[in-house]
Amino acid sequence: MSQEIEFMQKILTETNNKLLVQSDLVVNLRKQILNFERIIKEKDSQVDLSQELSQKLQADLKKQKIKNKLTMGGGILAVIGALVLAK
Repeated sequence: MSQEIEFMQKILTETNNKLLVQSDLVVNLRKQILNFERIIKEKDSQVDLSQELSQKLQADLKKQKIKNKLTMGGGILAVIGALVLAK
């Protein structure tokens, strides 16, 4: 083989090796993108759940406040009734 052919063969081999490395990098980057997309979906789901739980907690708190007011009101009526009966 002539030197020119050997040189061209060497250049082709190096170019092919670089192409393989670039292909591996592209595959790796695509995997990273898929992982990031999965993480984002999971975080979105967590945010949605957190908002849902927060709303439920607020509704339960309102119900509890109403119950407390009714209980307190009932206690006051009982005291007033006891005072009226005591007179």
